[in-house]
Amino acid sequence: MHAFAVIPARFESVRYPGKPLLTIKGESMISRVYRQVMKAESIHSALIATDDERIHTHCLNANIPVVMTDRNHKSGTDRVAEAIQNIETDIVVNIQGDEPFILPEYVDLLVDCFENPEVNISTLVAPCRLEDMENEHIVKVVVDRHGTALYFSRTAIPFNRGPIKKPYPLCHLGMYAFRKYSILAVTQLAHGLLESLESLEQLRWLEEGWAIHTTEVSNAPISIDTPEDLEKALAWMEDNDWP
Repeated sequence: MHAFAVIPARFESVRYPGKPLLTIKGESMISRVYRQVMKAESIHSALIATDDERIHTHCLNANIPVVMTDRNHKSGTDRVAEAIQNIETDIVVNIQGDEPFILPEYVDLLVDCFENPEVNISTLVAPCRLEDMENEHIVKVVVDRHGTALYFSRTAIPFNRGPIKKPYPLCHLGMYAFRKYSILAVTQLAHGLLESLESLEQLRWLEEGWAIHTTEVSNAPISIDTPEDLEKALAWMEDNDWP
């Protein structure tokens, strides 16, 4: 089973413009993401998909495979789908460009799901932290007994209106793997009502009947969405002796 990883990277982030090129202890964030992904045993090759000449030039200078994609894509998944159209592979892994601390074993977990022939899309979830509950940028998810996603939301779900004590809900990690035909299919779907309401593209897939298989991991890696996140990440790196 051949697995190919694509890391979509935009320069014009609303909350942190230029973050793929941030220098973290002497190395750009996009380089760190690529390096971590390539440590995964399941990944045969990887590349960066961008719409920005600055990111493109930086990757070329760093000997990181990169392709230019359409500037009009509305999501990273659309960018990934364009990048892999002419690549021969069974599995396509979409890793966000703001995940410099992604663990290679997490990438392998995404790919391992496809040993089950019924899985077409896989993603990861982790227990939410208390401080994540009211953060609309951290997506919550409810799954069935088999790990199939039932719904994703920016609000805390499920709502607990009784005295039942329950653990914090699951939070979604923004990385996916697809069979190649699956990513090409879901990116052709028309936007649905649920996606329009929550601004979450995976709801379009669910609304059209595509099953999303989830695997739970112990915790979410640190992602960098804001300058404050970078400060926290640098402190975490020092505390954990991360190179």
